[in-house]
Amino acid sequence: MTYPVISAADVALEAGVSAERATAILAASWRLADTFTGRTYDTEEAGPHVVEAVRCLALYQLIHSPARPEFRVMQASDSMLTRESLGPLFKMSGAGILLASEVVWNVAVSTEET
Repeated sequence: MTYPVISAADVALEAGVSAERATAILAASWRLADTFTGRTYDTEEAGPHVVEAVRCLALYQLIHSPARPEFRVMQASDSMLTRESLGPLFKMSGAGILLASEVVWNVAVSTEET
């Protein structure tokens, strides 16, 4: 899987962290975006608003303390991330609104006519 490139150096500079930390958080943010939307993005499928959402998400995580309530849910059950548990993080970072049109809701639709 190859995600679109977001400059880790630029994110690191803006957040005031090391490039290595920014790189790690960007990689995690792509996986969180995949989980939140129910899709998997690669270089060709991610539009500009998806790239910006991941950048916002990474910056938010790097700038704010992991002690915030929205991070506690993730730390408690990293392997059980759900759209509901990610909601506060995506709302506070601004990524949720950027990804709203990307979310796959998996709503069952009847094809039978009555």
